[in-house]
Amino acid sequence: MAKARPLSARISSCAGFPDDTLGGVSLLCVYGKDKVTLEECEAVTECSESMISARMCDGVVHIFGEGLIPVDFRLKTLSVMGKISKITFGEFEEKERESKA
Repeated sequence: MAKARPLSARISSCAGFPDDTLGGVSLLCVYGKDKVTLEECEAVTECSESMISARMCDGVVHIFGEGLIPVDFRLKTLSVMGKISKITFGEFEEKERESKA
């Protein structure tokens, strides 16, 4: 079975650019109201049935909803399923910036 290429690599390829052109940029893919995939995810920092927070390469994503479950986390890609009500993206908090430096 062929290994699935990350969405960022497929988008770059379709545009005629090398696969790693979008490397280092967070990419969020929302599939309806029940699935989100985050590329360039470095860590899950908080996880409950109502909120999942993830540290991305360039900020922090918070996913809010009901019955949230991280169903897959590999190769810096996190997939979350559940009834998703809101997604926010923000910069690192000051202490997170210092720990990354």
